[in-house]
Formats: sequence, C-alpha cells, structure tokens
Amino acid sequence: MGELQELLKLLENELIKDNNNIFFGGENKVGYMEIVSILITYWLGVMQEALEVDILNKKEFPNICEWADKLMSCSFMKENLPPREKLLAFYKEYAQPLVLPNNELSQ
Repeated sequence: MGELQELLKLLENELIKDNNNIFFGGENKVGYMEIVSILITYWLGVMQEALEVDILNKKEFPNICEWADKLMSCSFMKENLPPREKLLAFYKEYAQPLVLPNNELSQ
C-alpha cells in the first residue's frame, strides 16, 4: 500500500508541473501515457470501491482525480473502457481481500 501511494505521488507531482494540458504530450490526442495512467486510475477506483479501501482520493491526490475526470470526459475513453458497473459487480463477487505474509488482511 505504501509503495502504491509513493507511485501515485510521482504521478501527482508530474501533473502539478503542467496542469494546463490534460494530455502528457501536450497535444490534443490520447497517447500511451494517458491510456496507461487512466487504466490505473479507472481500475483502481473500481477495486477500491469493491474492496472498501481508500487509496486514491481527492484529498491526497487532487490533481490525479481532476485529471482523471477530465480525461474520462474524452469520447475515446468513454467509448473504449469497460462499463464501471460491470467491473464493480465482478470485483464484488470474485475479489477476495489479500492476505499478507504475516496473516494480516490488506484492508
């Protein structure tokens, strides 16, 4: 969990550097970085809701959350990501809490 938070902080800091563009390349099109990053934020949002954990939130990562909201408004993302409701239903039905080596739950 700590390692994931550190990686999210790196992304948060990169978004602070250039918050005028919603695309990493500054161009008006979706590129590799947007696809990889939105998959992380989109799927992470679904997983944290299904598992009832708080990892990515607007208080700690306001720039990532704002950027993800803007990017999700792009037609390319809306048309190509799987429906959130279906992913959420899947995770709620099949996901189990992770058990860490010391037998503590990851939640």
